[in-house]
Amino acid sequence: MKSLRMISALAVLMLALPFRMAAQTPASDELGGLQWAVFKVSPENSILTVDGTDTYPIRNGVLQVMLTAGAQEGACESPYYDSDCGEFELTAEKRSDISISLIPTFGYVTVNSTQKKADIILDGEVIGKGRAGSGRVMAGVHSLMLVKDVTCLYRTTFSLERGERRTIDITSYDLKAIPMSVILAESGMTASADNMEEEGTGSGWGGVNVHSNLAGASVVINGLESGTAPCIIKPLRAGQPCRVTLKYPGYKDVTKMVRIKGGTVTDIEIRMKKRRK
Repeated sequence: MKSLRMISALAVLMLALPFRMAAQTPASDELGGLQWAVFKVSPENSILTVDGTDTYPIRNGVLQVMLTAGAQEGACESPYYDSDCGEFELTAEKRSDISISLIPTFGYVTVNSTQKKADIILDGEVIGKGRAGSGRVMAGVHSLMLVKDVTCLYRTTFSLERGERRTIDITSYDLKAIPMSVILAESGMTASADNMEEEGTGSGWGGVNVHSNLAGASVVINGLESGTAPCIIKPLRAGQPCRVTLKYPGYKDVTKMVRIKGGTVTDIEIRMKKRRK
């Protein structure tokens, strides 16, 4: 008896199943002239505008929406991508699956350098040392420098295509040391703090104003002879620790650490003492 009831229930289910499946994708006339459209979009997070009025955010690359059957005008947009505008057709009989793949307007850059302690600077921004990768970089012409302390070891410009993933290898044979003061002068900037602020480079460069009880003491910045006290040393990379050492015959060498602040000159006072005989 129980088996007979199970068979009867199964038969009823089989009869009802086609109607249930049909109800999942109703025709346009059953929906009052509306029909389902499923958009599959890359990149995943985009915005779709239909007929210039209705806007739909797309999350996880898929959007299912009910639209009027017939010809529609759509525009899909996402930051760093070319927008895609075009016409699509929704049929009255069944839902439409529409794929949209936007073309990126950016690329990526990876820089490999043999100078592990030198800053890799892409378009004026430090992206790392030794080996560094950029985030999204807009297609076009870009500048690249390798800077250590107050010296540029390498500089170049290059073009990046849309969707390109470029790797730039910098070896010891590519290096050509140029003082940063020369590069700033070439670009029309002076090394003064006021000028750096005006030019919008304050976040990138600064300087130190070195005072001492011994006039004429040698000033060494990060191991490089840079002048005699009192003196102002610039430009120096902002945000980096700077080792300032004073040397004078018959006196003990004195070293102080200072962190360079962008767009300004930091005062530092160093007092020296005689060596014991």
